[in-house]
Amino acid sequence: LPFIIPVLLWVMLSSGLVGMELIPVPVSTRHLWEQGFVLGLSSLLAWRFLILIILILHLLNSYVYLGRVEFLNFASQTARHLLVPISGLPLRVGRVDLAPLLGILAVWGATEVGARWLPELFRKLPL
Repeated sequence: LPFIIPVLLWVMLSSGLVGMELIPVPVSTRHLWEQGFVLGLSSLLAWRFLILIILILHLLNSYVYLGRVEFLNFASQTARHLLVPISGLPLRVGRVDLAPLLGILAVWGATEVGARWLPELFRKLPL
């Protein structure tokens, strides 16, 4: 969602921003979607540390009892929601759940690739 929502909002609101002369007119529809993609990727990169912290807290809270702390309960519940896309995969080995670890690796890997790719993508956009 941190990627999809900004892309869709950009595509929907850009005509209004052009009408108010806040941004230049996009060269084409493809250019408009490319701008939205860059904005969405930037948004995802901004959220990556929070997502990683939540997943790490969930992993820690799963295996170490840290008491009844509401913040940790919130982090675990949020992490479970973040891990729904991979919940159907067989990621349990005995009593060990590897879903949080896979989520951490996926978010870290995707954002590292995105962080390296974003400047190049931005340079290729026509002005």
